[in-house]
Amino acid sequence: MEAEEHVTVVAHGALSGERLAEVSVRASSTVAGLTLAVQEATGLKQLQLLAGSRPLAGSETLAAAGLGQGASVGVVARRTPPVATGSADATARLWDSASGECSQVLRGHHRGLNSVAFSPDADRLASASADYTAKIWCVATGACLATLSGHAHYVNSAAFSHDGRQLATGAAEACTHPSQMRHQKGAAWVWDVEHCSCTLRLEGHDGYVNSAVFCRDGRMVLTASNDTTARLWDLAAGHCVQTFSGHIDYVISAAFSPDDRSLVTASDDKTARTWDLASDRGCNQTFVGHGGEVRGVAFSPDGASLATASKDRTAKLWSVAGGECWRTLIGHRGPVHSVSFAPEGKEVLTSSLDRTARIWDTEKAVSLHLHAHEACPASRAAACLLSLQGHTSHVFSACFPYW
Repeated sequence: MEAEEHVTVVAHGALSGERLAEVSVRASSTVAGLTLAVQEATGLKQLQLLAGSRPLAGSETLAAAGLGQGASVGVVARRTPPVATGSADATARLWDSASGECSQVLRGHHRGLNSVAFSPDADRLASASADYTAKIWCVATGACLATLSGHAHYVNSAAFSHDGRQLATGAAEACTHPSQMRHQKGAAWVWDVEHCSCTLRLEGHDGYVNSAVFCRDGRMVLTASNDTTARLWDLAAGHCVQTFSGHIDYVISAAFSPDDRSLVTASDDKTARTWDLASDRGCNQTFVGHGGEVRGVAFSPDGASLATASKDRTAKLWSVAGGECWRTLIGHRGPVHSVSFAPEGKEVLTSSLDRTARIWDTEKAVSLHLHAHEACPASRAAACLLSLQGHTSHVFSACFPYW
């Protein structure tokens, strides 16, 4: 089989003209894929690529952007990553993570939002809703770019692939009677972002699919389900290649490690678990310490730490190697529903049913309170630095851009 053609692109500082990096990417890549390569080569986690003075959109192919062999792109560093939140008030919000100001309110869903996620270039935001749809939004303008319809029940999660070309949604299937809901089946859907079409349905779970995420090369999808398992799916084959069993209650969230060699799951059995993808030995480590169901989990960018979010109103930071909790983030007045790390790994973002989101300094446990979904708790370790008014119901999801 012939090797895929690659092109070499030179990145330079848009203002200084300084040569920053030379990267090789597939000729068929998008600008999002090129951006990731430049990020890895330069160490800049937040940046915008320019062709001359024109900002390049992540969804553009290199060919469409005029970037062939030996092309040059300008690099502008973004000072602070944006933050997105999704709420039961049927809106998503975009925030400046430095000032805490809300820059956009995204309206269009008819029921609450269960999940939000940025595209790799942070130009777009995906939202998953109880109105049976997912939507894709323009971060710059707040306009809805596409509505993904076809689900027969709640859409619980949405996540972009790392090249920005695909979107995975996790959902429940149609239910004919309330008595069937506990054992209701679910599926993950894979969408072509450009054409807004479903290209694959991953079926086999015996419960809601609560989350679905891509590995970094886009060949696998990881799902978490109410059937107490997580599953790994090969997209080329279209079927499950590995099932992770061991939890004794719903698996709410699952994530790949940064190197794709392991994964983590979070469950209503009050634990998180890590699993090795290269072996069949099962669970590597069980993280015990929360007093309530664990609703969200995330790896740090270096893969050394985990963050968990729980109904016990706290988030916790854990050592992956040792399994011990090294920090508890206290301050939310309601269950904590999601957690994510900032691109640099020094901050953690949490969302809560107390109608707020918070940004925490992982070293000092200081919180920046994003109170746009309404209420004002205080941290045991430090005072609330900033409170924002806006959201009027539970905040189910909050995220930083990809790292």
